[in-house]
Amino acid sequence: MKRFAWLRRKELRPLIALLSVALVSIALLQWNYYQMRSMIQSQITAFNGMTQARLNMKRGYLIAEQVLNGNQTLLPQDAIAYLDQAILAVDDWQQGKNPVVVFDQLLPPDPPTQQALTDYRQHLVSFRALLLQHLNRPQEQAQTTIDRRIAFSELESEAEQLENRLYLDLELSIKRQAERYSLMLVGWLIFLVIIAGVVYRLLGLQRLAVAQLAASEKQFRAQYRGIPIPTYTWRCIDDDFILEGFNDAAMIITQGAITKFVNQSARIVYRNEPEILHHFERCQREKITLHQEIRYEFKLINQVKDLYVSYVFIEPDFIMVHTEDRTDRNQLQMQLIRAQKMESIGRLAGGVAHDFNNLLTAISGYTTLAIDSAQQGFPVVEELTEIQHATDRAAMLTSQLLTFARKQQIQPKIVNINDLIMSMEKLIRRVLPESIQWRTVLNVNIDLVLADIGQIEQVLLNLVVNARDAMPQGGNLLVETNNVAVDANYARTHIDVPIGNYVLFAVSDTGIGMTQEVQSRAFEPFFTTKSDHEGTGLGLATCYGIIKQHGGHIGLYSEVNHGTTIKIYLPRSEQAQLDDAPSLIQNLPRGTETILVSEDEPQVRAVLVRMLQGLGYSVLEALHGSEALALLQAQALGTIQLLITDMVMPQMGGFELSQRVAELDPQLKILFISGYSEHSLAQHQQLAQQPLLLSKPFSLATLAQTVRKVLDD
Repeated sequence: MKRFAWLRRKELRPLIALLSVALVSIALLQWNYYQMRSMIQSQITAFNGMTQARLNMKRGYLIAEQVLNGNQTLLPQDAIAYLDQAILAVDDWQQGKNPVVVFDQLLPPDPPTQQALTDYRQHLVSFRALLLQHLNRPQEQAQTTIDRRIAFSELESEAEQLENRLYLDLELSIKRQAERYSLMLVGWLIFLVIIAGVVYRLLGLQRLAVAQLAASEKQFRAQYRGIPIPTYTWRCIDDDFILEGFNDAAMIITQGAITKFVNQSARIVYRNEPEILHHFERCQREKITLHQEIRYEFKLINQVKDLYVSYVFIEPDFIMVHTEDRTDRNQLQMQLIRAQKMESIGRLAGGVAHDFNNLLTAISGYTTLAIDSAQQGFPVVEELTEIQHATDRAAMLTSQLLTFARKQQIQPKIVNINDLIMSMEKLIRRVLPESIQWRTVLNVNIDLVLADIGQIEQVLLNLVVNARDAMPQGGNLLVETNNVAVDANYARTHIDVPIGNYVLFAVSDTGIGMTQEVQSRAFEPFFTTKSDHEGTGLGLATCYGIIKQHGGHIGLYSEVNHGTTIKIYLPRSEQAQLDDAPSLIQNLPRGTETILVSEDEPQVRAVLVRMLQGLGYSVLEALHGSEALALLQAQALGTIQLLITDMVMPQMGGFELSQRVAELDPQLKILFISGYSEHSLAQHQQLAQQPLLLSKPFSLATLAQTVRKVLDD
């Protein structure tokens, strides 16, 4: 019955109803035609019957007259036979028969006509009897002849009256039927016009419906493609599922790789994911909506995401799969939980440290009094001294706990992170073994920050020590700085980082790395993966507390057997100048050596000379390479310990000058300054010694550290 399923479509019902009415109307017209035909045939039959009866009656009368007049060629039986045929014709008409043409069953005459026919038949029978009587007595009698003629005339007149009556009835019936048929035809034509109008209207509505359906489908497709959640459409075919479509969000999350799976079976795509296939099968079988939380690996793009998957069955045979990416949300939840946990631990640690400090104060005070009261040389003095040392160490621990709890007093100043890092270079080198290579990548245009110098130095030192301990076999240690802007996208995935401008400094190592479990607890106080005698577990916790107290953010990124990077974000200061600049200069490395400066830019040369002289050096200056070479030739060997030269100068550039100097004084140290990158300097492989490059612009601290480094190496 599927072939006739289209008949049940709702949009075809009005048209089907109109066609049904049209068929009924045609049937009524046909029925009316047959009714009219039957009536006319009945009246024609009556007229023919009456005509036959009259003609036979007249023939019988004429033959009887001939016989009675002595015509020997005619027989009396012939006259009686014609009269019998006349009576039979009347009987046939009364019974609905036509002796001439056989029609279908015809209607009998109406009652008045029936009565007239009955009377006419009786008169025929009487006339037959009269003729038969006269034929049996052929003697001519005047009276009998007159009687026959009178009877014949009456019958003839009665027959003519009946014929006229039948003719008039036939004419009236034909006229009425024609009028009725004309009216029905006019009605039918009007009905056809109405049907044509309705059909035209229905076709217009159908075209409108098709256009609306197309627009609705277009809108649906646009909405489907615009759904922010990745959505996939699968068709159920027997016990399999074929991918037929996807939206734009699916293209984005798969980076276009989803196009490779169109028209493929879910049993192939998810052959290693039986749980996903189980949800497909159950959704199809039970025709319900299912939900699932999974951690799925997109192998083509090498990403793992946390997904909330919804399987929605859509009639007749589709499954729409929505995959909401909850990776960022889950990470935010973990960050929130971690922040709340660290906040709780901080409150606990702060309270414990505060109370413990009170106890330590008492212990330390009484220990000091006891030592002062005891006589020198007694063994108890040594024990009391050890107690005092232990108390001092405990006080340091509580100080670190207070730092983690962000309850230590800080003394923030405007600081250049680059200067701070360079000022700690010697200390860092002493901390690191020779198997670890120390390198810095510092942004010379670094922004200033408002920070406690001592605490930030402690953070840097703690991170360096942790990196050292993570590389027992040696490796590379990188400290880098940069200016970064945290936008809404980054802030949305990092719950405790406001939007704004920050100064980033990061410490990276190539050590053993951390597992996910260790990373989740790395900033907890007293948590450590080292043995009991190797660490207290307060290093990263202290860093966490210091950075949070500065309004910054600390992030940890690590892979097992690849290394760890810890990034520190400190809010940029809007102040344009450093605080306590003289004191900072006094802390910079200084010297008394003689330095030759070769720089063609007067402003750069002047400030460079003043900076070097402020650091205690004797300075000679030259406008270009040729003048610098002349000054060197005029001085005795060893008088000048360092040449600082620009790379690009008129007459003689820095590269050519370095070659000539290497021939003249191989022991002279050279420091290049340039606005170009280190990569352009690295192209000159012919240099006798590996030179250092100081990129313009540079700070006083960077200059002091670099000059001292070149001279000391």
